[in-house]
Amino acid sequence: MNQESEFLTVKSFLDLETFEPLVKIEYKGKKLSISATESTKKAITIINAAAYAESEGALFKALCPDKPKGFGKPSKDEQMAIAVLRLVREKRQPLPDDVNPIFGFNTQKPLIELDYQVFKTTLHLDEARNHAAILLQASEAARFDAFWFRFGKELQMNEGEIQEVINEYRLYKERYSVESLFRL
Repeated sequence: MNQESEFLTVKSFLDLETFEPLVKIEYKGKKLSISATESTKKAITIINAAAYAESEGALFKALCPDKPKGFGKPSKDEQMAIAVLRLVREKRQPLPDDVNPIFGFNTQKPLIELDYQVFKTTLHLDEARNHAAILLQASEAARFDAFWFRFGKELQMNEGEIQEVINEYRLYKERYSVESLFRL
């Protein structure tokens, strides 16, 4: 499972010695590996952050519909909107420090800041949701491979034979998925 974009790459892989399912993430030449479980948790956090950012952005725009782009001295309405947003943030489920929903005052759009320790990036909501979906897909692909490699080793299959079974399954699944689209 790969996500190739201009900036962010996500790949599933398997540690063949421990059979641990892992996910590799790369951004501007900086790489890190996380467990499939961490990847799933990160995806869920990103989805939650996107919902928070979207609702907070909508709330701010509703309270301050005529706010010009950029910074400046906040009006009384803007100060009230900021106070309401602080209250909302205090009451919501907290997010880990490495995922931060923000509102871009210049763009007037909600954004998601991600901190993967080795790199940081800011994504628009559609990019963040796509990244979360790709993280989930990569996590599941890594878990699937781990299962088949463990099972294949128990059946005394070599790595090449196991990989053939995985490849056949993926082809079958893809073909079946495409065929099901036309059975409506």
